[in-house]
Amino acid sequence: MARTQTAIQTGAGSTRWVKVNPHVAPFQVSVQIGVSGTVSCRVEVTLDEPDAVTGQLPQLLGPGAAPLAAVALNAPGTAAFTADGLAAISQPVTAVRVTVDTGTGTAFVRVLQAGIT
Repeated sequence: MARTQTAIQTGAGSTRWVKVNPHVAPFQVSVQIGVSGTVSCRVEVTLDEPDAVTGQLPQLLGPGAAPLAAVALNAPGTAAFTADGLAAISQPVTAVRVTVDTGTGTAFVRVLQAGIT
């Protein structure tokens, strides 16, 4: 059975990066968000290695490499989450996180990747 990974963010800010395996095919990740209180949050993804320190990136990615900004998941018709929700990611990424933009509540996040046993 696949292991569900969890992260929590209270108030504005980002959860830790939840690493996934981009080499599993077909790639499918579900992100479930539970909201307590009042928050507006979004799912973000990256192709970068989240554990890399900026000084290590040139060794990993080549000269002049710098971490890219996180990319908000924009599926057709989606907006910031203000209540419980579920997002599906089908393009390979290396990590997922949730960023709370505004509010005083808490976002509870669960990430599950298909094909991981």
